[in-house]
Amino acid sequence: MITSINQIKFKQKKIILRIKKYINSESRADNEFFYKQQNYFINWAETEGKSKLTSIINNNQVNFYLLDRLIYFFKKIIYQEQDYEVIDNSKINLNYNNLVFSFFSKNDIINSKIIDRFFSHNTLGDKKTLWIMLYQGDDKIRLNRNYNNIIILKKKYIFNKKIYFLFLIFNFLVFFKKINLQNNKLYSYINSILNKIIKNNKVISFIYPFEPHPLQHYIKSLVNQINPRIKCFGYLHTALPAVPTEFIFSEFSSHNLICHGNENKITLKKLGWKNKNFFINKSFRYKKKNKNFFRNKIFLPYDFKNSLYIFDQVKKIINHEDLNINSSFEIVNHPFMSNSKKHLNLIKNLNEIMIENKNKINNFCVCVGSTATVIESLENGVDVIHLVNEPCFEVYTSVFWRHLKTKILEQNIFVYSLKKKNSYINFGTNNEFLKFIKKLNIKAFQKYN
Repeated sequence: MITSINQIKFKQKKIILRIKKYINSESRADNEFFYKQQNYFINWAETEGKSKLTSIINNNQVNFYLLDRLIYFFKKIIYQEQDYEVIDNSKINLNYNNLVFSFFSKNDIINSKIIDRFFSHNTLGDKKTLWIMLYQGDDKIRLNRNYNNIIILKKKYIFNKKIYFLFLIFNFLVFFKKINLQNNKLYSYINSILNKIIKNNKVISFIYPFEPHPLQHYIKSLVNQINPRIKCFGYLHTALPAVPTEFIFSEFSSHNLICHGNENKITLKKLGWKNKNFFINKSFRYKKKNKNFFRNKIFLPYDFKNSLYIFDQVKKIINHEDLNINSSFEIVNHPFMSNSKKHLNLIKNLNEIMIENKNKINNFCVCVGSTATVIESLENGVDVIHLVNEPCFEVYTSVFWRHLKTKILEQNIFVYSLKKKNSYINFGTNNEFLKFIKKLNIKAFQKYN
């Protein structure tokens, strides 16, 4: 049982050192190390990478069951065999200078326009920028006819997903196929698109929201292979995780990063990144918000294990004598989990225990699990009560967050305040991304004329 912040800090340092050692050792012998899902060492969602991360930390002891291994194996098959359709509205004669790879969902389509959530930008805003957009969904979409600077990749529409996925797995096993990048249909489509665009345009820059996902490592490497002169920028669009294990640097996965806070640079340098890797800019995504956006809210994470545990802990917070809450909270779901049954059921149950008092406003919010809302709330002047399940992964400490004040309220419940504002997010204004793009276009004009 963890009883102090110092215990957490000690374990966090140990985690980083062990994963650093593993990455430095294994990536040298495997050219595709960073393209594989099992080497995407996130700690904020239950994935194959999370299972492997935990296994390495525990001295390579197997800590997940055969059933879990089978599930990951079948997910890999589906990921590899899933077919896509390409909606290509690009016009070669427009001579695109900038190339952006991003993601969008149905919620990002407003009045038939795609407003990119990572860059806070209308994708129609600059005709010299071509967007390659991966749609997160397989339903039918309808776009503005004026979109001639966009290529959309979307999963083919499936009437019955269960039957389709069973067919993919059956077909894979019958023909004794192998799981590798060469057979991945998504990677193949992206390869074809990038070759076509880069070879027919004077592309000067390639920009992408940086997470850093295996797909992003692959695409950036591919762009460099096609044309090494293209400048690649990964935009660090959100706050870093409390313990950013997936951001550990390797010479084999180097990126140029656009950061919206100097402290992010300092944190990443602790993970091996160099000064030459950074470009500091105002945030494209984050704008200053009214404190009421965060006050009296409970923010749910992208993923969680145990709904009952969260329910009990929130109940404990609401009834905590030292906090004297005596007010209701609005439950805010993660934007990507609007259709998640476990998220919706948890919201329903939490709403049933809310106190019917909306008049009292507390200057804090409650964040559950791993979520960037912790940092966004603090930077907007609102303190945070953080409910965690795995303190060594989820708690913000001075190991990486020197301007945060952290204290334990009780086991697995922590309270944060920010000692120095604008440390982690330098808030932008409207059109920050467009301003950045215009600078790149000027450089492109000077280079090619």
